[in-house]
Amino acid sequence: MRYVVQRELFPQFLEMYLPVLRGLRYGNPVMVETESDALPKLDFGPLINSKKVEELRVLYVEALAKGAISLFEGGVPESMIFPNQDTSAYVGPAALLNIPKNCRLYHSEPFGPLDTIVVVDHLEELISEMNVSNGALVSSIACDDMKIARRVAEELRAFKVGINSVKSRGDREEVFGRVGQSWKGCFVGGRYLVLAVTAGEPGEKLYGNFPDHSRMPEELTMRAVGAGEGQDSKVQRPPAMVRSTAIVINVDGSSFMGSRPRTTRSASLPTSREPFRFSS
Repeated sequence: MRYVVQRELFPQFLEMYLPVLRGLRYGNPVMVETESDALPKLDFGPLINSKKVEELRVLYVEALAKGAISLFEGGVPESMIFPNQDTSAYVGPAALLNIPKNCRLYHSEPFGPLDTIVVVDHLEELISEMNVSNGALVSSIACDDMKIARRVAEELRAFKVGINSVKSRGDREEVFGRVGQSWKGCFVGGRYLVLAVTAGEPGEKLYGNFPDHSRMPEELTMRAVGAGEGQDSKVQRPPAMVRSTAIVINVDGSSFMGSRPRTTRSASLPTSREPFRFSS
């Protein structure tokens, strides 16, 4: 997670943020004594493999060496792992302040429990820092001035923006995709998933980001939706160069996880259906 915080509010932010980190529960997700015991309630478990842990450590050490400030570094609690268990894929949460711009972590998403925090003085600086990766799936703005919040939302290169609320990645009926350098292929979710995996009219341009075109979903062409505190803002931003992410649809309708031919599309698209699953 990347946080961009107004300097005057930074002490208050730390008062809220650090206790949350200390209170996180993580470890082995099946840490029970007997089969009848309930599974532990954790905030997160191991990473995908030990290689990813090493990648995070390299990013962390590099940032520290170049001047970043460590605010928190948690270890793996022994009480939440089995005796003699291999813990090479486990890593505790950590937080770094003011990452130097010549660090890889400054521009890249770590995909692990490693937070970065940037302190800013001006609104333009805040927007610039939030857009530094040139594309985010979800952004959230905490602000008591809705006029300022909407202005920031309109400037963010994020697919979904929440104002005083946390936006989720979406569900089966909500559009799922991304702008900036973080999404390649079809948008999915709801009717757009059907469009992605079925054959349409000859020459049809699918919704998504492709080498020859970018087409945004119709309901996201509004500049913003949401007028009050706690309501969400969905912002349409111009597409940019993109890079691939996991589990997306290619222009021919196949999945990066495995080939899937596009079937013939019926005249009317279903509004509800059984959950769709990609085959590996």
